[in-house]
Parts: sequence; C-alpha cells; structure tokens
Amino acid sequence: MTRVCHVLDDAGTWEQRVELGSLVAGLAREMYPCRVAAPLPVLRACLKSAFTSRTAGILPASGCAADILPASGTPMPAGSRRYEPFKHALRCLASTLDGRVDVIPLPFRRSLPAGLLLGHLLRRSPADVIHAWGISAAATARMTGNVPLIVRLGDPAFSPSDIRLLRSISRPRHFAISCSTRLIQRRLIEGGVPPDVTVVIRPGVDFAAINQWRRGILRENLGIKRESRVIILPAPVTAAGGQFEALRAASLPSYLADDHRIIVPGGSREARRIVQHGLSLPGDVGLISPPPDVPFERLLAISDVLMMAPRGDHSTTSLAWAMGARVAVIATAVPAVTEMITHKVNGLLVNPRGNGSLVKPLAAALADRAALDKARETAHGQAYESFSIRRLAEQTSRLYDNVISGAAVDDGITDSAFKPTSAGN
Repeated sequence: MTRVCHVLDDAGTWEQRVELGSLVAGLAREMYPCRVAAPLPVLRACLKSAFTSRTAGILPASGCAADILPASGTPMPAGSRRYEPFKHALRCLASTLDGRVDVIPLPFRRSLPAGLLLGHLLRRSPADVIHAWGISAAATARMTGNVPLIVRLGDPAFSPSDIRLLRSISRPRHFAISCSTRLIQRRLIEGGVPPDVTVVIRPGVDFAAINQWRRGILRENLGIKRESRVIILPAPVTAAGGQFEALRAASLPSYLADDHRIIVPGGSREARRIVQHGLSLPGDVGLISPPPDVPFERLLAISDVLMMAPRGDHSTTSLAWAMGARVAVIATAVPAVTEMITHKVNGLLVNPRGNGSLVKPLAAALADRAALDKARETAHGQAYESFSIRRLAEQTSRLYDNVISGAAVDDGITDSAFKPTSAGN
C-alpha cells in the first residue's frame, strides 16, 4: 500500500483543486492512504470546490481522522478557535477517502518553515512518495530529504527562476515531473530539465459531477433562463488571459437581440475591471458576476460556450472540462490550445493576429452556431476517451510505482490525448 503526501502550492488555482479532487477520488478505490498539506488560504478554497461537491450528501462526514499542524510543529487542539474554520473542510476531505486523510495547513508563501513543518510530519508518519502540486510546493517538498518526489505542473507559463528550481531538484532516480500537456514537457526540456524525468499525464474530468451540476439549480440561482445562451470566460481572470477582448466580442450590439448571458468568474482585480467595463456599455449586455465562492467548474458546467483568447501560454484544463461538459470552445490558436483543439473539428480557433484586435474574429466564431454545435459533440466524445478520472488515477498510480522503484518514469504510461485530425478529413 503506497502512502502519498500531497503538497499544494500557494497559487490555489481551480485547476489544482479539481485535479487533486479527481485524483483522490480515483485513488480511493485502490485504498491509498493520503495526506494533503496546503497553505491556509488554499485550504479554505478547497472547502467550497471539488472536495465538497463530490462528497456532500453522498459519503458520510463522520469519522474524520485529520491532523492539523500549525507553524510551530505541534498539534492544534481540537477545541482551539483556530481549528473551527477547518472542521468542515476536514470532514469533506476525509469522507472522500473514508477517513484515510490528514490535512495540514502550511505557512503561506514561506517555503522554509513549510518545509520544516512537512519534514516534521514525515518523520512522525513517513510517506512513500510526495506529490507536489506546482512550483512553490516543489520548493517546499525538496527540503524533506530523499523521499521520492513527483511535481505536477499544469501551467506552461514558467519563469526562468521556476526552470532553475526544477533543474536544481531534479535527480536521476526517484524523481519525476508530471506534465498535463506536451507543451509543458517541451518547455521544460528546452529549459534544460532532463527529458527522462518528464512524463505527460492528462487531467481527469468528473463527468458524474458535471451531469449533477447541469441538473441543479445554479442557473436559476444566477437568474439565467433555461433558454438563454451562456458564455463563460476562463478562470483565473488576468490581464494576459484575453478575457477583456472576449467580453467585448460577446457583447457587440449585433448580439443583444439574442438572449445570452456572459459569466465573468472570480473576484480578481482584472475580473472587477472587466465587470465595470461591461456595466458601462450601452444596453443590457447580460453580464453575470457570480459570488467568488462559486467554483468555476460548476459555472463551466452550466454554460454553453467557453471563450478564451490568450495571446501566449495558458493553462488548458478548462478546455478539457469544457469538452467533457459539452460546452463549445472558441479560443485563440496559441500552442497550448492547438495541442487539444483543431479548428472546426472540436472547437473554433481564431488567429492571435499579433497585437491586432481579436474582437471581430471572436464575434464571428460566436455567430457560427452550426459549427459550434458540431464541434461540441465531437469534443465530448474525445473527452470521454482522453480525460477520464479512472485513467488519471491508473496512470498516476503507475507513476508512483515507477518513481518509488527507480524505474523509467514513463514506463507503462502513454499519452491518453486524442490525435486531432484536420477539418478536411
């Protein structure tokens, strides 16, 4: 039985939350003992996302065997006021694994004390492998000695310091970098990371949860009519994510006669700026700004079109989930996107055009309903083949075995992604 310690980084992105939730659920069938170490803000976010959505009303919330450690390295008394905010989180996390989970808050943005705390935990209760989610989590995990280490990366936007860190912790045996796309693997190798420590494992999509959310009342709670067309912008909303141009394209006056709604997720500064801009436009553009605590994956599940317009590297987990939820995809043809989406096969692509405006091309793609409807059905079938939770769990389990034994990291692991074909075939 492999004992796994998951370490989350301080980014706390929705992609990490849903993928860890999917993986934990998949590995639970194989009776993996698990710990989750996370910064406090990330732990709070986990409460309202994948873990609670998967378990609420399905698995019992009793029998929580959680262990909380503050920065001092001593257990936090169960009656402590500092313990209260995490009780529900621990129950939900524990119920996912039927009680076989420890949850440890780590100091936020401080890898040295977090590493010392994690080392204290592992000395008290050893793990066979550490699964670090992101760059800062890898910085924390490297301080724990020679425990086999896997770093999971889902965002191809690396800084030079990120690459240097990964090169410094790389070792010939008992180490691997699990990449969610081939682009990430290629960027690592170009940066000098040894190719034989990298492997591609695609994210898992929770189809059962998607179906449950689509049948729920979230659309009604947000004031969206059943017949309305819902366009969602990707999360997180950033200046480089292209959400501003996507909003302008979706709110052109020629579309106001169509009953549609535009969801701007999250509560970031850029999201607030986009909302303010949308509210200043003439007429009713159908703008919806959900509460920040509504998980993005739920908003995506109730949408009809995902419109993402980055001009550079961007995480593509939202593409996998959109495909699984039968949400049509409109995106810019940047390398991160074209690895998964082929124009007029499983989505519609727009040329990034250098510094030119993307508003009109995006609007034209949005108007092509026939192409979007055809692409969404193709994409849904491909998602079942490539992004199942079972496959994610099986491949990650095999990676654990490879790293612990010192075998080649990609032994027995094949890229599950479909091979896109041209629209003319």
